[in-house]
Amino acid sequence: MELTNTNVRYLLTIYHLSQARLEVSSKDIAQTLDVSRASVTSMMSILTDLSLIHISEPTRRSYI
Repeated sequence: MELTNTNVRYLLTIYHLSQARLEVSSKDIAQTLDVSRASVTSMMSILTDLSLIHISEPTRRSYI
């Protein structure tokens, strides 16, 4: 599996945000990367499908 630069950028952002708090929201990621929440949602789906992150239910928070 080869990751794109964008995949890595999102993973690193999630990792850095998770150092300050256990749960990372799509809003946190969108603000940090200066992208739309829809873009974050799309990437979260990709990263989840690749088994690189876990989305917690029902809070919908991201975990690496």
